[in-house]
Amino acid sequence: MLIVDEKGYEEYLEEINKLKKEYEKTITSGTDAYNTAVGDGWHDNFDFEESMRIERDIATKIDKMLENVPNIKVIKEEKPNNSIVQIGDTVRIKIDYPKFSDEFLVKITGNYLSNVDVEPMEITLNSPIGNSIYHKRIKSKVKATINNEEVDITIIEKVQ
Repeated sequence: MLIVDEKGYEEYLEEINKLKKEYEKTITSGTDAYNTAVGDGWHDNFDFEESMRIERDIATKIDKMLENVPNIKVIKEEKPNNSIVQIGDTVRIKIDYPKFSDEFLVKITGNYLSNVDVEPMEITLNSPIGNSIYHKRIKSKVKATINNEEVDITIIEKVQ
């Protein structure tokens, strides 16, 4: 199941439409590669073969995303609650790995995709960290599996 907020659901549908447009462009470039090739159009035509590979990859991605649509759970906006982690909250967490610990400032989003290149790092409800801390109490300790390692996560505080 994919968990998103309303904005994340729209983002997911937009991604499907973007992939459909990319698929149409790939079909066009494949047709062009076929038509401009010497001979019968597809023997030893690397542009055509690459176009077909990309086309299959995009089609597979679209199919998987469309299959997931009925399994998407859309989270509605909640009343603010300072004692639990909710969508839109920025929290300081401590992750205890088997050999070391580290603290992070993360923002929980209902988006379809995470954005780890911003400050604070945005994580979705579908990530191991987001899934494990969503709706948990501040100061609580939870477990998550990150890169096949079980870690302890302490929710230190909400940051305003």
